[in-house]
Amino acid sequence: MYGGDLWVPEEAVATRLEQRQKLARVEAGLQLEGAACSDFKAAKEASSRTANYDRMGVAALVCRHGFVVSMASLMTPENFVYYELLLEAVAAKMDLAAVKAVFLDVACKFEGYYEGMRAEMADDGVALPLLVFAVGPWHIMPHKPECHVRYNLRLMEGLGLTFGDLIEHLWADIRKHWYIMAYMSPAARQDFMTMLVKHRHMKEDSLAAQLASNVRRALKESKELEARLAELGLEAAMPNPQEEMLLQLALHHEDAGAAASSSDRPSLKGRKPWRRDYLEALERFYYLSHNLRTTEAGHDNPQLREAREELQTLTAKIEAIENKKDISRWAQNCRFAGGHEEGADKAAG
Repeated sequence: MYGGDLWVPEEAVATRLEQRQKLARVEAGLQLEGAACSDFKAAKEASSRTANYDRMGVAALVCRHGFVVSMASLMTPENFVYYELLLEAVAAKMDLAAVKAVFLDVACKFEGYYEGMRAEMADDGVALPLLVFAVGPWHIMPHKPECHVRYNLRLMEGLGLTFGDLIEHLWADIRKHWYIMAYMSPAARQDFMTMLVKHRHMKEDSLAAQLASNVRRALKESKELEARLAELGLEAAMPNPQEEMLLQLALHHEDAGAAASSSDRPSLKGRKPWRRDYLEALERFYYLSHNLRTTEAGHDNPQLREAREELQTLTAKIEAIENKKDISRWAQNCRFAGGHEEGADKAAG
C-alpha cells in the first residue's frame, strides 16, 4: 500500500489544479519532476514570502491504524483539489465504498464539494461511492454548533474516538526534520519523507505483531487456567464489573445507543434483583449523561428529547433505590438498611 506510489505525481497535481482553475503553471514558474542538483540552489535564503517557496506544504491521508495511504505536495495554498486527488489515489488501492468515514478538519465544507464531484463524474459514466465525512475532536471545537451535531464523531453511528489524531501524529514525526528538508529539492524532499513514512510503518507493523502475540498468549493462558481450575474443582475469581462490561461490548459489538446488559454477566450472578436493576440503571444513566454533555447546548431534536426524558426517568429510579436502601453513591462503602456490604459490592460512581 505504501510503495513507490505513495505520492500523487506532481504532473497530475499541476494538471488537476489547472483544470480546476487553481493554478496558472507558467505564472507560478513551477519546475516539475524535481529540480536537478546542478540547477537547484541549495541553502537558499529563508523568506516569509510564499512566492519564494518551491512547495507550500504536504497533504496526506492516514488510515485509523496510523498507516499513510497517500500523500501530495502542495503547489498552491491548501484547497479541496488536493483532497480530491488523495481520495482518487486511495480508490486505486482499496474499495472506497468500504471506508467507514473520512475525517477532515473542514469536512463540513468538503462534503458539498465531493457531492458536486460525484454528480460531475456520474455524467461522465464514473460512479463515485457515497462517503461519510466527519471532523475529528482536535479540529471540531472552533466549528459552528450545527457542525458539532452533524459532523461530531461522538454522535455519529458506528464512529468513536481513537488514540489521538493520527494525521497529527504523522506531522509530529515529519516536523522535527523540517530544518533538513527546507534546503532539499522537491524530489529529494519527497524521497526523504517516503523514507520516514516507511520507517513509521515498520514500527507499526512490529507493534501490531507484538500486540497480536500478546493476545494469543493471554487467550492460551486463560484457557489453561480454566482447565486447571476445573481439574481442582475451583471457580475463577469474580471479574471487575467495569472490565466485564467492556469485554461484553468488545465481544458482542452491542449497539452504541444502548448500555450493556448486565443480566447475564458473571460478575453480577448471585446479586439481588434490585442491585442488578440499580447497576444497569447507573450504566445507562452515565452513558446518556456523557452523550448529552457532548451535544451543543440548546440543540433539540426528537432523539435528544427522548434521551432527556429517559435520563429523568432513570434519575428518579436511581434516587428511589438509593433512598430506599440508604445508598450513598460516592461513599467508600455503601450503606444498607439492616447492615452494610463492603467495598466489593459498592455502587461505582
